[in-house]
Amino acid sequence: MIIESVQLAEGGGYRLNGVIDVPNAPANSEYQLIQEWIAEGNTPEPIPVEQGWLAIRAKRDSLIRESDWTMTPGATVDQAQWTAYRQVLRDLPQTYTNPEDVVWPTAPSTSGPNTIEE
Repeated sequence: MIIESVQLAEGGGYRLNGVIDVPNAPANSEYQLIQEWIAEGNTPEPIPVEQGWLAIRAKRDSLIRESDWTMTPGATVDQAQWTAYRQVLRDLPQTYTNPEDVVWPTAPSTSGPNTIEE
């Protein structure tokens, strides 16, 4: 693989060639390739703020979509907690001025009063 660009990504990983998110995992082959590239004297670039916000919004939208089921009338979860969680997600772009500062909320439990634990 030819490295065209490496950017620092959220959580300590990297974005390789603008499209591949590489976790900070030494066993990952792309991670090893990036480490060799850095050892050759290259320096990763920061992700531009605009791209950072696009990534934040994409993750936020995905988390909201994944939790839509918690708002259905038959859901056996604490809907008040899930409503608050989803609102925090919606408010992220207004709460933070820098995408690198975003702290993701923890999703509430999916166990509820009618959940049967196995």
